[in-house]
Amino acid sequence: MNTPTYNTEELWRMDRDHYIHPWTDFSVFKEKGSLVIAEAEGAYVFDSDGKRYLDGIGGLWCVNIGYGNEEMAEAIADQARRMPYYSTFTHVTTPPAAKLAAKLAQLAPGTLNHVMYGARAAR
Repeated sequence: MNTPTYNTEELWRMDRDHYIHPWTDFSVFKEKGSLVIAEAEGAYVFDSDGKRYLDGIGGLWCVNIGYGNEEMAEAIADQARRMPYYSTFTHVTTPPAAKLAAKLAQLAPGTLNHVMYGARAAR
């Protein structure tokens, strides 16, 4: 991987001084700060100094196909060019929302055949 050059100390300081991280032990945070993860490829992430780590939890469970997947990037770009998002509140749907709901219902066991999309609320 050809990692761009990052100013780790500057990023670390900006993060420490301005970003509130969930589930952080703030008794040591001001001194130790954060590990700056800057790049990703496949199942690995790289810190701002180029050190490689295996991302065992898949970006907190939302990158289960890995990083840099060209097929996924192209599908996301294609959809973003058409319409990146539209609210499905009330009696409105979108083609991706309807198709994904049908696919999930098909894959679900038994009579589980309805989907409700939602976001996890920040704590």
